[in-house]
Order: sequence, then C-alpha cells, then structure tokens
Amino acid sequence: MGHLKIAWLCFLAVGFFFLPALARDDGRFLAGRFLVATDALTDPNFTRSVVYICRHDDKGALGLVLNRPMGKLPFAELLKPFGIESTDKREIVIGAGGPVQRRVAMILHTPDVMAGEPLCRTKQGAITGTIEMLRAMKEGKGPKHTKVYFGYSGWGAGQLEREMKQKSWQTIPEDAKLMFTEDMDGMWEKATGQLGVEL
Repeated sequence: MGHLKIAWLCFLAVGFFFLPALARDDGRFLAGRFLVATDALTDPNFTRSVVYICRHDDKGALGLVLNRPMGKLPFAELLKPFGIESTDKREIVIGAGGPVQRRVAMILHTPDVMAGEPLCRTKQGAITGTIEMLRAMKEGKGPKHTKVYFGYSGWGAGQLEREMKQKSWQTIPEDAKLMFTEDMDGMWEKATGQLGVEL
C-alpha cells in the first residue's frame, strides 16, 4: 500500500482546497442518509454500494461510498509525510470513496471530536481533511471512530434527484454502527436488510 502515502500527501497539500463548495443543507435533502444501490443502477462505480451522503442541496451532493475496501494502512505511515513521528501500532481502514478525484483522501469520523473545519457534518458522521485532525488522532484525542477514504462521490445540481426518480437508489437513515464497521464486504446486505424490500 505504499502508493497510498503519496495520495494522502496530495490530498492535504492540494486536493482539499478544490473540493466543491456546497451551500448549507436546510433539511430538504438527503444529507445524513445512506443511499443503497438497487439493481436498476448499472454504473460499475456504484453497483451494490452503500453511500453516506454528507452534503446535499440545490447545487449538488457529496458523499462517500462506504463499502469498497482497499485494505488497512499503519497509522504511523499516514503521519510520516507531514513530519509527525509516531510509534502508534494501529492500522487504519482504507476505502475507495468514489470515482471523483481518486487521489484525494478524506477522514470519515464520528462527530464527537472536531479538529479543524470539517468539509461536512451530520448527526452521526463527518468528513474532515486537516492536519489538526491527524494530530488529534495521534495524541489519542481524536474521534471515537475513523476511516480514511480515497476519492469521493459527487453529483451536480439535480443529478441525484434524477437518479432517485429512476429508482437507482433506496435510502435509509445514517447508522454509525454500519458506517464504521470493518465488514465492508457485508455492508450492502446489511443495508438492504434495513430496507425490508427486495432490490
């Protein structure tokens, strides 16, 4: 997984500042929900996917595919490119968050701790991309649960709404237990079980 270190550096040094700026969600949209792909969705980027929608408004939507595992990476390896030394033996779960800017990395975490300005935040999750968050995690002052994702999922104005009308997605409320499970491979089945319908 050595290539992941280069991608992480690209994110914090460059990528974060080029993510789309969305207006604040006013409660009319799907921020704070999971999208669950149906059989009508044939895009291979999203087949049998579960997507956490963190921001959604009339300008578009942004989220992370939760169930595309890439493996694990030692936490100390994430810190090295920024001159942060650590002997921490933890391994961080790494996932592929979507087809947009695959070299951009983001920290998905529970919103119990904020370090730096988050990209977005809902009741049970948040996405942050700051060195302050890395330092908080290193010092044992970080969020209760974290994952790192490369790439993200984005929709332009009205695009997600059209996909919903096409029945490409069903939705369920966000669920921190499901969001931070290490069993990414079984997540779609668990999410569809919450729907109680045949997809």
